[in-house]
Amino acid sequence: MIGFGTWGLQDTYAGVRAALDAGYRHIDTAAQYRNEDAVGAAVRDSGVGRDDVFITTKILSTHIGMEREVVASSLRQLRTDYVDLWLVHGPPPPGASERLWEFMIDLRDRGQARAHGVTPAQVLVRWHVDHHVVALPRSSTPERIAANLDVWNFELAPDERSAIDGLSVVRRRPVPAGRLVGATGTLVAPTGRTTGAGEIELPGEPPALAWSAEPLSVGTVVRVVGHRGPRGVEVVAADEEVLVG
Repeated sequence: MIGFGTWGLQDTYAGVRAALDAGYRHIDTAAQYRNEDAVGAAVRDSGVGRDDVFITTKILSTHIGMEREVVASSLRQLRTDYVDLWLVHGPPPPGASERLWEFMIDLRDRGQARAHGVTPAQVLVRWHVDHHVVALPRSSTPERIAANLDVWNFELAPDERSAIDGLSVVRRRPVPAGRLVGATGTLVAPTGRTTGAGEIELPGEPPALAWSAEPLSVGTVVRVVGHRGPRGVEVVAADEEVLVG
């Protein structure tokens, strides 16, 4: 969780050696820093095994079209067959993101870059578990069947869960003001955070954004206690008392 940055070091080799001697095991560099050779030499001479050092490097988005040359140069200078994390150094120009993404996926598949250790399906299963929602993943592939159950050795950070919470895009009609206060419904998307919106289904009404002072999970029966803009309602758990006055 604490890595050693190498941007702008006057003596990268000495800095990385000192960091590794002190117990650092995550070293951050980039092709743009022009110090990958010194980083590679320091890791090699430190006596710390390659598998015990997490190396991050980066490729400039302006190098699209030269990806293979840049990657080959980075690996050669770092004196390694792979890096643990390969980042894009700045957003790619419009239309180039897909091409660079496909190259990076191929890089991972060839074993020259590692993955943070879980599949997208495992992330989604874990997201369900974190929200206390029963997940029913389906697959006919034995490896995937096993992987979909192997979600107990990692956790999603709060910002990662929130990012997934926000992936759903729903078109909504305005919520009738005042008329829904007191109505009860069921959450079909979690409120997540006290400042985050979930989604509520109310009988005979279009889906609405649901806001709550407390995080509420999918399946919670809630009561509308107010409105929040033209498309949102304030809710509380149906069994919670609200004092008005």
